[in-house]
Amino acid sequence: QLVGIARQNASLALVRRLEARESVEAALAEIKGQCQLSRMPRSIECYDVSNLQGSLPVASRVVFEDGRPRKPDYRRYRIRQAMGGDDYDCLREVIQRRLARVATEPLPDLLMVDGGRGQLGVLLAALSDAGLQVDALGLSKERDAESSSLRVKRGGGLKAERLFLPNRTNTVMLHLGSKALLLLQRVRDESHRFAIEFQRDLRSKLGHVSILRVVRGIGPGPGP
Repeated sequence: QLVGIARQNASLALVRRLEARESVEAALAEIKGQCQLSRMPRSIECYDVSNLQGSLPVASRVVFEDGRPRKPDYRRYRIRQAMGGDDYDCLREVIQRRLARVATEPLPDLLMVDGGRGQLGVLLAALSDAGLQVDALGLSKERDAESSSLRVKRGGGLKAERLFLPNRTNTVMLHLGSKALLLLQRVRDESHRFAIEFQRDLRSKLGHVSILRVVRGIGPGPGP
């Protein structure tokens, strides 16, 4: 009886896994077709920039493989040179640092940025400067003024999403609830979450620094 129950549970688990795999395949195929990609986007990297009113600028990279997060390949970036309040410059720095490592970290099938035409332009310019080609897109929520019937709550909601593609003036609007859009949203939201989490960690560490450490004669002195 126990063996029978185990066999039934295994069969149900296999059915669910196969259905999930088919759903991912359908989503990837839809992304490839709707976005006119050159290949199936089995590997996707997404980048997001975050700052706190211009301070503590950071960025994130998340990686998805066949619709699933590949967390060992996630990366957090401290902005070293760009101005904290300039998201484009911060993104440019991060993308350039990423592209400098293509010899050891090959590019994915699809590079993605959280943002619109401006962020995508930064990505495409960095690729061009590096002499590299890869499918790319930007994903951005419509602003309130652009969407009269759909409104977003901070947690997501029903606000329309726009896909920005290279060499295309008009944006692509995927059907709300489509497998392709849900997957792209998941990737974008994960990159945003990862960047915000990193920034909060940095703020927390700074908040634990005592003011006495910077008082002359009390703070850290020169080494022996």
